Amino acid sequence: MKRTKGDALPLKESQVKNFAPPPEAAEAKLFDANTALVLRANRSQKDATKITKHWLHRHIVDGKKRYAPIGTYPKMSIAQAREASKNWMPTEKTSATAALTTSTPAKGYAAMSFGDVVDTYIAKTRKPSTTKTWLNIAETYLTSEELRKRPAPSITPADAWQIIETARTKRMVREKAPRGVRGQIIGEIPKKPTPGVAEKLFSLLHAAFASALAQPAADEKIYINPFGRIRDHDVYEQEVTNRKTDEPRALTLTEIPKVWCNLNKPHGHGTPVAARALMLMLVTGQRPTEVASLRRSEILPPDEDGDRWWRIPPEKIKTCKMTKKNKWSPHFVYLSPLALRIIGDGDGDIVFPSRNTHGEITAYDAHSLISLINKPREGRVAKEKWVGAFEAWSPNDLRKTVQTTLELTLKCPAEISAAMLNHDIRTKIRKIYTVITDDTYRFDKKEWFTRWAEWLEQHIGREHTTTIRNEDPPKYDIETLTRLVADGLSNRAIAEQFGAVSETAIRMLRKKYGIAPLKERRAPRKVARVEN
Repeated sequence: MKRTKGDALPLKESQVKNFAPPPEAAEAKLFDANTALVLRANRSQKDATKITKHWLHRHIVDGKKRYAPIGTYPKMSIAQAREASKNWMPTEKTSATAALTTSTPAKGYAAMSFGDVVDTYIAKTRKPSTTKTWLNIAETYLTSEELRKRPAPSITPADAWQIIETARTKRMVREKAPRGVRGQIIGEIPKKPTPGVAEKLFSLLHAAFASALAQPAADEKIYINPFGRIRDHDVYEQEVTNRKTDEPRALTLTEIPKVWCNLNKPHGHGTPVAARALMLMLVTGQRPTEVASLRRSEILPPDEDGDRWWRIPPEKIKTCKMTKKNKWSPHFVYLSPLALRIIGDGDGDIVFPSRNTHGEITAYDAHSLISLINKPREGRVAKEKWVGAFEAWSPNDLRKTVQTTLELTLKCPAEISAAMLNHDIRTKIRKIYTVITDDTYRFDKKEWFTRWAEWLEQHIGREHTTTIRNEDPPKYDIETLTRLVADGLSNRAIAEQFGAVSETAIRMLRKKYGIAPLKERRAPRKVARVEN
């Protein structure tokens, strides 16, 4: 019998034995006819010839397909797998959501509390990074037990707006607690309005109540989403939706070499670690969080051509997508010789190390780079404003710089630049790279990353890109400082002699090393006595 699209045939032993994913895929499924049995084959990432096969039971939870493991092949035969699938029941090993939904009826909206609505929605979130974000928001701004215990139908639009406004204008004060433990909230204080926090909290609560209201109501009453009513609130539109934000911009062709030289010169902007992180963003075009948290274990060994590739794991990618095989997809970046010089050789796994408040070595905080670039510097003579650029910019603008220069100056096709920067755009090209052996985009990315690095070296000047700033030499000559102080020069005059240093820095340096001017000892003044 000829098989039509969508039909499934009864599985046979020979078919199961020889089943394997296609060469370009990491996973494939085979369905058994007239049963809920599924065979899944996975290809090992370390050894492409190694295939593991699992029997799964297909079922429906909340209108979505779910697969529960029931055994492995060949330990479990086809007949045994069919019998296990037929008698399958939710167990403790089954996901909490599936077991709860299968064994007990869903709680109606009228019987749910505010905390139930939020917790149920977060439990159903599939993407791990999204779940972590929602949990962090809920633990920060939705900690009031009185609010969490309130019945969900009692939340009015006025209550909803009060929750959003509190998160926007107030900061919770917690009591001191051991490291890794959140202290209890003991009060709240006013803060500078943060519309971004309000928008994230609104997105969470609006989606949570919409998900809860999608369940059929046991009392057949009609309920409204309280957070849906405040979207048209005048204050919400003014302070949250239509707030002024800085549009991303690209550095001009004149600004690129100025910024690079100010970062790469000895005692330039920031520490050598921060400067190297910004330079690597300009060379690779990747996101600040991805570059700042770069680890040497993410850099793959040289391939057969001697090329080095940076494999960004899925959990670090903002626009991480799932492949057709339900696998999170990593992103691969070709490392040019210039990028490898910036990364350099080091002993630790962290490429851009920093120390936290506890003295531990951690990855550099990407948010610190924003203050490094745009921190007000009135009254300072040591650093140029905006690292030498003509107007304000942010680390993420370096991605815009790479994309704009690639497409307009180097004439790189838009789909190739999107693949290089891992942009989340809706085009017909395949943007998810499950394996690095994709010849089409592998060679395209290598070619254009190489051309981009060569253009940078030529435009900036090879004398400024050959040597990378890893450590700054001693900034001050203490002997010279002592001599200038002994000569009677003022702190301002000494600062001008040293160059690129402020008068305050000279004063602090003299205090640190105890450098004081030599004063001549004066003879005591004689006072004539007047006798009465």
